[in-house]
Amino acid sequence: MTRTWTLELAKIDVTVNALVPTALTRMGAGMPRSADDVATVIVYLASKESAGMTGQAIAAGDDRIARWTRPGEVADQLRPSGWTTSSVSELFAGAYADRPQDFRPAPFGLEAIGSI
Repeated sequence: MTRTWTLELAKIDVTVNALVPTALTRMGAGMPRSADDVATVIVYLASKESAGMTGQAIAAGDDRIARWTRPGEVADQLRPSGWTTSSVSELFAGAYADRPQDFRPAPFGLEAIGSI
């Protein structure tokens, strides 16, 4: 959605960014976080200093701010006769079997190993 809005609203000079808050929830229990962590990023994005920054996904929480990449096409398969459940299953068991993306972020303080 962010990518689509970024492209559509660029025509009228409107910037669009996604904020990925990491706030205090049951899932994050034990990790001290505050709404202030997210608020500072929102204030920045609403300021003149961020003019021109658009199409970004920014995670904020605790002492960490991260910029995420957007998904990009990594493989392509065409099937002129269309796809069936069986042919999709064969694709993911065969040609796409070695292409899953790692969806887990690197642990805090550690660099990601390899590329996604």
